[in-house]
Amino acid sequence: MGCKRCGSVDLAEKKVIFKNNTEHLEIRCNACKKVQGYKKQTSGDDDNFIMPFGKYRGKTIKEIIALDIGYARWGIENLKNNISTRFKEILSKNNL
Repeated sequence: MGCKRCGSVDLAEKKVIFKNNTEHLEIRCNACKKVQGYKKQTSGDDDNFIMPFGKYRGKTIKEIIALDIGYARWGIENLKNNISTRFKEILSKNNL
């Protein structure tokens, strides 16, 4: 897959930190310098995953579970993408 603007396949990834302190990989074309997008945090980073929005924005999932296990259980059923999976994995890993 190449650059959406110039078609180059010379793409680079660079770690960036968003305003909410979440870390992502920025994908940028080396030829025209256009940002192609951002890679989501992987599920391998569960222990360090930082909640990107809402009531507990900026907190790790482990911190959220320690503060409000009810929210974590609610998140399993109601949050989208891989965030509910992260809650589920950490809760089961810690037998909660």
